[in-house]
Amino acid sequence: MGRRKQHDRGLPIRMRRKHRVFYYVSGGKWVRLSDNFAEALKLWQDFEGTRIVGSTVSHAIDRYLLEVLPTKAERTQADYQRHAVKVREVFGDCHLDSVRSSDIAMYLDRRSAKAQGNREVAMLSSVYSSAMRWGWVDVNPCRGVRRNTEKRRTRAITDVEIAKVRTAAGPQIQCIMDIVLLTALRKSDALKIRLADYSKDSGLRVEIGKTGQTVVYSWTESLDAAWERAKRLRRRVGSLYLFANRKGQQYTVSGFDSNWQRVIARAGVEDFRFHDLRAYALTKAEQQRGMDYARRLAVHSDTSTTARYVRSREPWIVDPLG
Repeated sequence: MGRRKQHDRGLPIRMRRKHRVFYYVSGGKWVRLSDNFAEALKLWQDFEGTRIVGSTVSHAIDRYLLEVLPTKAERTQADYQRHAVKVREVFGDCHLDSVRSSDIAMYLDRRSAKAQGNREVAMLSSVYSSAMRWGWVDVNPCRGVRRNTEKRRTRAITDVEIAKVRTAAGPQIQCIMDIVLLTALRKSDALKIRLADYSKDSGLRVEIGKTGQTVVYSWTESLDAAWERAKRLRRRVGSLYLFANRKGQQYTVSGFDSNWQRVIARAGVEDFRFHDLRAYALTKAEQQRGMDYARRLAVHSDTSTTARYVRSREPWIVDPLG
């Protein structure tokens, strides 16, 4: 076995990443693969000259990254690549059949970042599920293992904070904020809106990436005004997207996150995540029209999921006994 990689341990053997570009590294030579992870994995397999054969957890992760991960959302791909680093450090050299549920439980107990530990085990569970389909293993040791208890985020942003952030933002991020505050869309869903997705007759049509559910937000004066502002944004001729980068392509989540952090720094507002705008919108929806309306706005299947987003500061009014 060769020397363990000190960098990019979430990537397959002999693959490295430098300045967002993936390379095949062998004998001291760096061969450029691609800046697209899925394309890089296919080329990497060609260089290796053989199909991945399953025996260890690392082998299963390699094939998962190659065949399954490219089908996931952009944010999931980035998260799973990061989770793979931690998982390989502990389980990478283990035979697939040798990992037991007690090993997974011990990993969760010893992981200092409890929430991240949950995400890493979820990724490993997905890898094992795929390995079962490939016939590499018969049991998923992650199933049935109780995850770490996570503290629900209770941060409730205020109107004043939203105004500060909006003032610090450029026109494009202002428009994205406006759309999210009206629809409670997730960031990834808002960023993929196309110019053809809206009309005054039918409203705004969006396919929710997480569930595949199609939702239509009916025409209102507020939504129409927000759409017209966004439509007037400068974009490359021929671009299909409401919010586009300089090349006219869809605004990536990672690219947006970088800009968002700079806006938050300029605004001087602490602990303001973009996802808090969705929680703010759903809280307002629940206060004004009830939980069932908030559930439909969030495109959730049940209100228990929506309730985790509602961060009302209004006190309960209760008559005392006696």
